Order: sequence, then structure tokens, then C-alpha cells
Amino acid sequence: MQNWILTFHDIGALDAQLDEAKIAFGEVRSLKQLSEMEWAEYWGAVQEVSDRNGGSYRLPGRPWRFSGEKLDPLGEPAFQGEHNREVFAELGLSAAEIDAHIRSGALVGASIPTAVADRSEEVCDAPDLPQWGVVNR
Repeated sequence: MQNWILTFHDIGALDAQLDEAKIAFGEVRSLKQLSEMEWAEYWGAVQEVSDRNGGSYRLPGRPWRFSGEKLDPLGEPAFQGEHNREVFAELGLSAAEIDAHIRSGALVGASIPTAVADRSEEVCDAPDLPQWGVVNR
């Protein structure tokens, strides 16, 4: 198979031959290459979102699209552990149990960059607990 493929002068000629035979063909690309393609912009395959610290990230967009529907842009990603208290409280754990799990390392405490935490007091509701894994660009 490899020898046959190497007989084509370029990838376009190979693609045309495979297309004629109704054989699917695609080029494997890195995420960076994929995100820089013209169709990626058109289809919203990559979206820029705030890092909540003055910068931004480029993240993969939603893997679906519906005709006649405009999907809202991706929201800001949560910091590691940011919602753990809320989630585990909804699962029935008390504040003391959650604190104990965070201290033991079984549960990650909120890791919010200082600049972001300074701007929002409600981001982390446990200021007396250690903050691990500070996110930094």
C-alpha cells in the first residue's frame, strides 16, 4: 500500500484517486494546524475565551452545529477546584467534611490566581484554606 501511495506526485492526486474509489481520506494535523485553517474560523472550531486574568486562551469549540441555530460562545473556563465546594455540598457533604478532604489532598481546593481573587471575593469561599496549583499564563 505504501509503495502505491508513494507513486502519486502530490497529496491532491492521491486524494482524487481515493475519492474516485469512494475511499475516505484525511490528513492528520496538529491542533495548532487545525485551529489555523480557514474553515476552523468559519465553523467556530476554535474559540478565544478569557483566562480571567487579563489574557485569553484558544479552546476547541463545540463539536456540533445545528442548522438555523446560533450557539452562544464558550464561557470562561473554571479554575481547578473552583466549584468543588458547591458540587460536594450538593452531594450532601458538610463544610467541615469538604475542608477535611481539601486538607488531606483528596479534594483540590480552589486554585485562583491572586489577581483574579483580588477582583472577586466570591470566587473562593474558603480563604483560610491553602490554595494549590495557581494558574499562570
